[in-house]
Amino acid sequence: MEAYSDIRKVNRNKLEPIGVGGQGRLDTAVHKGSPIIIKEYKIDNDPLYDDIIAKREASVTIVANNDYYIVNLVGKFRNDGQASTSIVIDFAYNLNLRVLINNAGNILSDELKHRLCLHDCDIVHEDLNPENILLDFGNQAKICDFGHSNHVNDCYEASSGTYVYKSPEKKEATMSIPTYEYDRLKSDIFSLGIIIKEIYNASNETEMHSMISFNTVSCLVEL
Repeated sequence: MEAYSDIRKVNRNKLEPIGVGGQGRLDTAVHKGSPIIIKEYKIDNDPLYDDIIAKREASVTIVANNDYYIVNLVGKFRNDGQASTSIVIDFAYNLNLRVLINNAGNILSDELKHRLCLHDCDIVHEDLNPENILLDFGNQAKICDFGHSNHVNDCYEASSGTYVYKSPEKKEATMSIPTYEYDRLKSDIFSLGIIIKEIYNASNETEMHSMISFNTVSCLVEL
């Protein structure tokens, strides 16, 4: 893909910032006429660790390539001028689930499909939360942010994830030395359950019953 300098040139050096998080910043740009997101990693001022996290996130999106419910990887590059590593992903126009959570009942089945897609590839997300679920024009959901993701049999990272969405077992593992093993697949499912509960609490019971489609129920049975 185009080098970082070329993308900046195409966008007249005016990348539009849309967010800053624990792993870096997000900017919107244009690549070959299509909107994209540039995720630039800056974690504890450690370029080597930034590159490791970027490679991990890129590898997960490659494994799940062409699955609609996972953000697509456009490319990855290193900007030596700023000593930073970035990945480029496709743009989800309606930002994240937190923005639209009060009207998000129709994406429950999409969330479940995310989980099934990753787990079918033996990948655990480790940080499922509303900010990591993006929405497109039709409010269909796409999962993102794979900086903590791993193969299910890789080393455990109990410290990863957002505390309120962690399973009790993962919270206990965080405080243990050495870290003991916990069921990582079920931990992802617990996080998804908290998200669904949050959507439920944002809607009244009558509305929630009408939101749950046959596909949603089918996905729940598969869990």
